Amino acid sequence: MRAKSPTRWGRLVVGLLIVGGATFIAGFYIPLLRAHDKLRDEFQALSERRRVLDEGLANKERELKKLESEKADLQAKVDERAQADEAKQAELEKLRVAVSGKIRAFEGKRLAASSIAGERVRISLANRLVFSPNSVNLTKQAGSVLCDIAGAVDKGAQLRVVSVTSAEEASSVLAAKFGSRRELSAARAAVVADQLEQACGVAGARIEPIGWLEGGDSKVWGVGLPATAIEFALPKK
Repeated sequence: MRAKSPTRWGRLVVGLLIVGGATFIAGFYIPLLRAHDKLRDEFQALSERRRVLDEGLANKERELKKLESEKADLQAKVDERAQADEAKQAELEKLRVAVSGKIRAFEGKRLAASSIAGERVRISLANRLVFSPNSVNLTKQAGSVLCDIAGAVDKGAQLRVVSVTSAEEASSVLAAKFGSRRELSAARAAVVADQLEQACGVAGARIEPIGWLEGGDSKVWGVGLPATAIEFALPKK
């Protein structure tokens, strides 16, 4: 009996060790393993989220680069257009100065003026310079002035003749001859257009006569009413 006793105690110790080891595993290792699995799952989720965010960021960066490229292209076009407009305005101003030299003697007397209207040069002439009193007949001076203006304009340019009549104009002779101020304006524009074509050598297809009414104002484009304006643009390239 005594010989078998140590074996029993050994078995008991081994059993206790086994129970202790199982308890240790159950109490420490298994929760640690579960925590590890949980952390691994969270890490995978975070990695996936980071991947999605990285892809989104990359897409946004590509879109931003595309927008910056489009903005740069648009700005280049705007700058190019602005430079073209500046160059065109400079050409118009050069043309205005050249043609203005033909009427300089009348500008100081406020019988003529020159200006830039949009993409056109406008030469304004007071009708007392262009027409004889109470008629639609051109003065001798007007004939040479109109031809001087036409000669300074490029041969390919379109000319627009605008005759402006105001409500303040009172001429019983003209009122008896023309039924309305509109008819009078149209007749004056036609007379100037004929002069440009027949005496100044401007092709009729290049001339557009326009009659215009002005309500109440006494001046237009730097000269007194009634007035006649010749407008022309740069030739198309």
